[in-house]
Amino acid sequence: MEVDSKLIVGATLNEIQKKTDKVKLVFENKRTKKAFTMTFDGFLLETSGSALEKKVKDVQLSHVLGFRTLSQVRTLHKKPQDYQQILIQMEGSTEDYKLELLGAFKNNYRLSSKSKTSTVKL
Repeated sequence: MEVDSKLIVGATLNEIQKKTDKVKLVFENKRTKKAFTMTFDGFLLETSGSALEKKVKDVQLSHVLGFRTLSQVRTLHKKPQDYQQILIQMEGSTEDYKLELLGAFKNNYRLSSKSKTSTVKL
């Protein structure tokens, strides 16, 4: 099921997986008991502060690449026109202390959702 990226606002980032040209982010909204998995072909840049276990404050998508993502795309010898930019800002991020995930994805991202069920051992 494809869902809107704004649905991860308020969810906590639990996992980051970066492999060659593949990115997977796992979020959990503890209030609604839903887990979200975002995957895309591209790359992800992180600020020096860890975004893990932080809540998402805002998500912005852009067809125009910023300086950092454009530089990375060129360094990887890719075509900038093939990529879009995603910026995920975490709670606690300020002008002086950035807690952000900045990435570029090719084609489209996938965001899937599922209800999280808890199991009880007897």
